[in-house]
Amino acid sequence: MWATPTGSPSNSGTADALCECAIQISANGDSESIARGGSTATQSMQHGGTAGLVQPLSVANCPICDLPPTTPLGSTESPSCTTFAGSGPTYLLLIGDPGIGKYNAGPNWDIVGQTTANSLVASVSNNNVVACRVSSVENVTTALTSEGFIGGGVVYIGHGGPFNIYSVSTGQVLGQASILAPGQEAGNDYNISSMNYLQLAAVVTAANGKNNIAPGASILINGCSAAVPVVDYYAGGAQMFTIAQLISNATQTVVFAYKQGMYVSLNSATQAKSYNYKGEPNPIPASLPLYLIPEGPPGQKPLPIQFEP
Repeated sequence: MWATPTGSPSNSGTADALCECAIQISANGDSESIARGGSTATQSMQHGGTAGLVQPLSVANCPICDLPPTTPLGSTESPSCTTFAGSGPTYLLLIGDPGIGKYNAGPNWDIVGQTTANSLVASVSNNNVVACRVSSVENVTTALTSEGFIGGGVVYIGHGGPFNIYSVSTGQVLGQASILAPGQEAGNDYNISSMNYLQLAAVVTAANGKNNIAPGASILINGCSAAVPVVDYYAGGAQMFTIAQLISNATQTVVFAYKQGMYVSLNSATQAKSYNYKGEPNPIPASLPLYLIPEGPPGQKPLPIQFEP
């Protein structure tokens, strides 16, 4: 039940279609989040678009759905979190903001997160799960360093991937950037990019001078195309890399991410009956369980790519 895209639901494979997202750059250099981008690509409901999206006031049996965002940024930068107690190692779930406009995922990220939490707690290991709503790079850093020792692993569920960078004043495409976009407000801090990813390095010494993520644990990115390399605009356009690799370097932890397009499904990747979102109900029910899985033939869904520091 993990995430990312080598093609939009249209399978066009173009830069916009990879994530169907865009970042705008203002005169002072501040970027705007996925929710405020100017891409003209068509966004599917499962990818976050609002067409046919069910957005109930509440979702039954989904405590994660009730976690509020930390926007605008406060002085403490502490995310809202909830714990699903278990006797096994701790897993940290990082749930991004849904976005707004045509990129609004509604309750989908939350429901996928709750499905993930329920599965981890119900496993033979009876894992302990901490789920945090993250809206900024500071929220992610705080969650990684202050929610206890992470012996199981980390899962991010939210927007991300290669983004076209547009000039607000001219609308011109300036380049691309590989990012995660946990927040939906304007400003660089609401994204994780080559400009600020080193903030995550705080986790390396957070456990009494040692890494707060166990040596055998890993980070799984459930965000669009985090494994797709681009010549990054924020790095001066001189280097090609992925945000997955940068996060692995900063946290000194193995990271897994997908190249494939992702869609919300009623079935897990191993039990999927659809190639992409067209094989799912429209609207997708806003109820448990719900999975975020890669595009691909049923029974042959692609595996994530591994990045090592």
